[in-house]
Amino acid sequence: MNTATKVLTILNLILAVTFLVSAMMLYAVGENWKRRWVMDTNKLVGQNKTLKDEVKKESLDRAIAEAALASSTQQIQSLSAENDRLLSDNKTKEEELAAKELTIAQQNDRILAQNERITDLEESLRLARKRASELNHIAQVARAVAFQLNVKLSEVEDDVNNLHTDLTKANESIHKMEASMERKDAQLALVKRDYPEVHRYITGDEVKDSRVITGVVAAVRIDPATNEQHLVMLTVGGDEKVQEGTEFVIYRGDKYVVKVRAQKVFPDMVACVIDPKSWNKEGLKVELADAAQNRLFY
Repeated sequence: MNTATKVLTILNLILAVTFLVSAMMLYAVGENWKRRWVMDTNKLVGQNKTLKDEVKKESLDRAIAEAALASSTQQIQSLSAENDRLLSDNKTKEEELAAKELTIAQQNDRILAQNERITDLEESLRLARKRASELNHIAQVARAVAFQLNVKLSEVEDDVNNLHTDLTKANESIHKMEASMERKDAQLALVKRDYPEVHRYITGDEVKDSRVITGVVAAVRIDPATNEQHLVMLTVGGDEKVQEGTEFVIYRGDKYVVKVRAQKVFPDMVACVIDPKSWNKEGLKVELADAAQNRLFY
């Protein structure tokens, strides 16, 4: 029992004694004081016992309250420590959250840059596909033109073969004509000696008009037997008054390449045979888009 409880008990006893004395004095002056004394004494004894029981109960409640207070204090200290730990963890979590938010922001920036890059690549891919489509169309047209050129070159080869046969026959005729020309030259020599005016009249040539015809090489064919170039296709033809036998000079820039002779004339193209004796000394070969030119007399 602590001091406060003891003081409270003593005060209760003093009050009880004081009340008892006062009651005895009051009962002493009245009638039947002995009977009332006994009754009041019993009543006071009961009240005193009740007060003692209440004091014991209050003492027990106080002890229980103090134990509860101590337990609560311990719990408060534990909760305070736990709160400090949670605050520390919360601060750590906030720092981690800030770091993650920074990482997310960086990731968003990279994603945005990647999206822009993807957009640029998609645009480049679209342009590339468009260009590929255009090139495919050009290739289809080129294949069609190449097919037509191959057909024409095949026809030219057939004609050339026929021309070779005709050329052999023509060479025989030429030899005969040369012999005849020698005889005629001898006769003209006699005419020149005896009749100079007649000779000038017979041999005189009038100057004819002329113009330059130019074209480019559209195709080249190699002879399978010799593996050498022997046919070319030029982008000029009958519309420019080109005739069979017309000779063209093929050149590239300021460099001479070779001479060719027209064998098969089409309205817009001409197939020519290469003169193998006219190749340049630098070893240049005919290439597509080489220039061709000749002065045509008509």
